[in-house]
Amino acid sequence: LMVHSNRQDDLSVVEFNCRLGAPETQSVMSMLGSELLPYLRWGCRENITVPRIVEKEGYESLPMKNGIALNVVIAANGYPGGYTKNIPLNFSENNEVQVVHAGTERGADNSLFSTGGRILNLVTRGNSLEECRNIVYKYIDNMKEANDFRQFHYRKDIGSHA
Repeated sequence: LMVHSNRQDDLSVVEFNCRLGAPETQSVMSMLGSELLPYLRWGCRENITVPRIVEKEGYESLPMKNGIALNVVIAANGYPGGYTKNIPLNFSENNEVQVVHAGTERGADNSLFSTGGRILNLVTRGNSLEECRNIVYKYIDNMKEANDFRQFHYRKDIGSHA
């Protein structure tokens, strides 16, 4: 933020530190209560209808869904150091888990394979950490049946309490 004077409302945003491909952003975006594009266009002062803004704790905010989100990254063994590429990938669609491709490509035969260290992000939403953990780790267990998981790594402590 840049402060122009002593007035509380005399501020400007200088920079947003937001990487839309970051796992943290993917979790937050899954909680957004509507499409993001109208807010971006409105923020660029395009002549559009102002999207719905909600008042939360004295601040204007975007509408958010209730509950929580959980994101588990499936990475290649060795990531972030040296890692194997071109690992074949097989998984099924699931309406409880959003599969966000990070380091993947489709081959000429439409097969899917890894190209990066972070391969997939598995995002789920629920009412509790326990519910989200059950959903996402069950999905990973199902993935293990169709993939050689000796070539992958993922955190098993995501969503746990210390």
